[in-house]
Amino acid sequence: MAEVNSLLEAKAKAVESAKARAANLAHALKTPLAILATDAERLRKDGRDEIADELQELAFGMRRHINGELSRARLQSLAGSPVQATSLRNVVESLTRAFMRTPRGGALSWRLDIPADVTIGMGVEEATELFGALLENAVKWAATEVHVSAERERVLSILDDDDGPGVPPEKLVELGQPGVRLDEKTEGTGLGLSISSDIVDAYGGQIRFGTRSPHGFQAIITLPA
Repeated sequence: MAEVNSLLEAKAKAVESAKARAANLAHALKTPLAILATDAERLRKDGRDEIADELQELAFGMRRHINGELSRARLQSLAGSPVQATSLRNVVESLTRAFMRTPRGGALSWRLDIPADVTIGMGVEEATELFGALLENAVKWAATEVHVSAERERVLSILDDDDGPGVPPEKLVELGQPGVRLDEKTEGTGLGLSISSDIVDAYGGQIRFGTRSPHGFQAIITLPA
C-alpha cells in the first residue's frame, strides 16, 4: 500500500509540474504576442495590410498552440473529475466569431447546424480547445465554407467539415499523430489534430478523419451521451 501511495503521489507531483511549466510558458509568451498584435495594427494603419495579416495569423496560431499545451497539461489530471455539461453551440459560435475576425476565416461561409439543447460532457476550456483545433484546420484548408453539425441519439455525433482539397485516403491514418503535417508548404506545427485526438480520447470518445464528398476534409467525433 505504501508503494502505491508513493506512486500516486509522484504522479500527482508530475502532473502539477507539467501544468506549472505550461502556465509559465503561456505567461512568458503573453507579452510578445501582445506586441505582435500591436505591430499588426500599426502596419494596417500604414496601409501594409498583407504584412499585418501575416502577423495577425501568426499571433493567432501561436496563441492557439499555447492553449493546446495548457489543455494537454489539464488532461493529465482529469481522472476522477466530475463530468461537466457545456453548451456545444455556445462554444462553436464563440470560436466562429473569433475565426471570422482573421483574414482567412472572414472570407469563408460558416454553417452551424447545432441544436441549442445539445451539451458536451467536458469543461468549457477542453471543449474550446478541441473545436478550436478542428476549426483552425478547417479555416486553413477550406475553399469557401466550413460546416459543423451535431446530433444526439445514444451517443453524441459531431461533424466538422470543409470544402478544401481534402486528404488522400492512404494518408488519413497518419492524421492525429503528434507533429504530423501532410503539407510542409503550409504554415503550422501539426499539433492541432493531435491535440483534438488526445482530448476526445481522454473523455472516452472517438474521432475519425475522412473525405467529404465530392471533395474536402471532415472530422467525425462521437462522445458518450
